[in-house]
Amino acid sequence: MWTHVQWEYRRQIRQNRSWVSLLVLAAVGVLAAVGYRQIDAQTALGSVLGLGLADGFFVPVVTLTVCNSILLPFFVVLVSAESISAERQRGTWTVLLAQGIRPWQVLVSKWVVCASYAGSATFVLVSASLAMGIMLYGWHRTLLPSGTMASTHDLAGFLAVMTVYTAIAQVTVASVALAIGSFCRNPVASVMLTMGGLIITVLMGDFPFLADVQKILLSGYFSRFVDVLSVPPNWTAMLQGVGVFGVYIILAWAFVAWRDPFYD
Repeated sequence: MWTHVQWEYRRQIRQNRSWVSLLVLAAVGVLAAVGYRQIDAQTALGSVLGLGLADGFFVPVVTLTVCNSILLPFFVVLVSAESISAERQRGTWTVLLAQGIRPWQVLVSKWVVCASYAGSATFVLVSASLAMGIMLYGWHRTLLPSGTMASTHDLAGFLAVMTVYTAIAQVTVASVALAIGSFCRNPVASVMLTMGGLIITVLMGDFPFLADVQKILLSGYFSRFVDVLSVPPNWTAMLQGVGVFGVYIILAWAFVAWRDPFYD
């Protein structure tokens, strides 16, 4: 299986959209830091985040909050949704099976590569916004929204937790995209269907009368990472989000196993 994982990695690296999307996310991180400075964040966001906004730490926090529902998932879906559907469109399933490769090996390999991209995309966005934020604001003790003072060591820990949480969320998006792509023969259709569904769930989160439905929507848990800034950190809410992500990943795998895209 490791041989096929390596092959999938090489295939992914050869695709321009993988590198271009990461460069775009890096540019978004830099522009977010510049824009954060231009909009006078102290005035615009002070009531939400607190008074210690002149710190590089808050730049990736705001960037993740803005990008983790649509922009970041878009690039993850763009790379992941066509992974299976492209094989179906080209008819290369038979070739893979003729080489003695088992179906589950191909599926696991594709998931590993797509999950790696989801984590890399999150890391690039956070790193770019953080680096530019530190250049503009520095990195020092700052006041959190709760009114408590956090040391630089605390800030680094908070940001690490936020990054990991967001990466898990994006791995979940990649898993759902793979599942949807398993019954689409057209890569473009799989991307549009996945993104369309994600956008609809995001919009549904804005309607109060859908409060009961919102509890099971994937997008409703994307921003739970900010709970780490409360005092004490709301680990229960974050663990609940991770649990929901785990359920979606299991359901995505169950769907692919039921759909059995190799033999249709």
